[in-house]
Amino acid sequence: MKKYLLIVALVLSMAIGVSAKGGVEFREGTLNEMISEATASDKYLFVELFATWCAPCRYMERILATEEVGEFMNPRFVSVRYDVDKATGALLAQANGVRSIPTCLVINSEGEVVGRLVGSSSAEKFIASMRRLLANIESEE
Repeated sequence: MKKYLLIVALVLSMAIGVSAKGGVEFREGTLNEMISEATASDKYLFVELFATWCAPCRYMERILATEEVGEFMNPRFVSVRYDVDKATGALLAQANGVRSIPTCLVINSEGEVVGRLVGSSSAEKFIASMRRLLANIESEE
């Protein structure tokens, strides 16, 4: 019986490791900490505003966890998620006129929102939208 439990535990730990690998690496911290980290890394800050009760937000959570999206996002962004039903998320949403979630903000080293995506999409469409958004940001600099 112990051998069986050990094998089950090993398989589960491997499955958890595989599912956690590859997606967007979300960090935790205040907005100012995240802006500082992004600036120090010479990256933009990617902020996902979501709510736990929001079905499109849960869908985007799965999309952002895919290896394909992680491979695109992680080299370019420091990423963080804020729940709009909690203080930081609510303040960010209000300050930026967010009326629909999920909303993704791209913030530069000065703390300015330089790009925004609203709603959910497939991994392919999300990456294409982020590529266009980055191209627009960089052409304006």
